[in-house]
Amino acid sequence: MLRRLLPVLALATCALPALGAPPASPSPPAGQECPMQHRPGMHGMQGMEGGGPGGPFMRAIEDLKLTPEQREAMKAVGERFSARGTELRQRGEAIAEAMRVAEPGTPGYASATDKAGADAAGLAADTVRLAADLRSELWAILTPEQREQLRQRTAQQRKGWDEWRERHRPAQ
Repeated sequence: MLRRLLPVLALATCALPALGAPPASPSPPAGQECPMQHRPGMHGMQGMEGGGPGGPFMRAIEDLKLTPEQREAMKAVGERFSARGTELRQRGEAIAEAMRVAEPGTPGYASATDKAGADAAGLAADTVRLAADLRSELWAILTPEQREQLRQRTAQQRKGWDEWRERHRPAQ
């Protein structure tokens, strides 16, 4: 069903934070509970259970009661977007490899890192565009009632994330 869309949207929604994400905060001290489920040693969006492929938008869509026709339409969208997602992933891997082999102090280091930075900026813009295009096409498949349900669910998710961020904001 939507499983083919998940890797594409995961890339589209996760690539930007991966390019410049701050490190995950440590787990809460012993005896203090966090209402959010997370993997041991991780306490940030990267380690949240349910923070996996596709993010909140795809999880909310999967919770809707989709008709078989809608599932097929979404599957077709996923197949169309799959190649674009693969291309973006490969570009990200090439940028990471360029940075891995760049050695400070060698001739060409500055130009190699400048190129990697420009390539990463282009990748980020293309990733945002892919996510927006994918979400728009999926949105178009939904009925007005499903769109309203999706709006409500994503608003609840955003509120939960905002509350979590506020509780975990570093003291200033």
